[in-house]
Amino acid sequence: MAGSKQITLDCASNRSGQRGLTLIELLVVMTILALAATIVIVNAPPTRSPSRTAADEFAQTLRGAVDLAIINGENYRIEVLPGAWTLAKLTDGVWSSVAATPEDDVGEVLLRIDVEDAAQSNALGLYGKRPDRRGRDEPVLVPIDPFGDTYSFALSFQYNRDVWIVRSADDGTIEVAQE
Repeated sequence: MAGSKQITLDCASNRSGQRGLTLIELLVVMTILALAATIVIVNAPPTRSPSRTAADEFAQTLRGAVDLAIINGENYRIEVLPGAWTLAKLTDGVWSSVAATPEDDVGEVLLRIDVEDAAQSNALGLYGKRPDRRGRDEPVLVPIDPFGDTYSFALSFQYNRDVWIVRSADDGTIEVAQE
């Protein structure tokens, strides 16, 4: 083969001018980004505050109890302590719990209740302050009347600086609002 030229392809010299990522490099970068995104999502604050969730759950339970009290003529009451609430039903002369603060939320959200009744309104008008007739560990009791005549009260749920209030008005409306 005299006179024939031998052609050789030099792949290395052909590729030396190109730049890019190999599949392995791309997968490593995607893995690092996925891990970083997971860390951000896990450590991000919740979209709803615990106080709002607790207030919504309480309002829903209260609406159901008021409806049951009116429909079935049963007596219910709300028992409120600084860190927990209980909904109790009167059966055969004994109060028994039918709903309460979820176990995970006990003590996490601070509760404060304001009950409006005639005696407290009169004391506020006469003396400029409300009487505190209960001890520290005694719950505040709010009856739910089977005839639909409910007490006005406001129960605030506080977690850090976030405060949500459940208000029950004389006309039976129950609303949740941020303070």
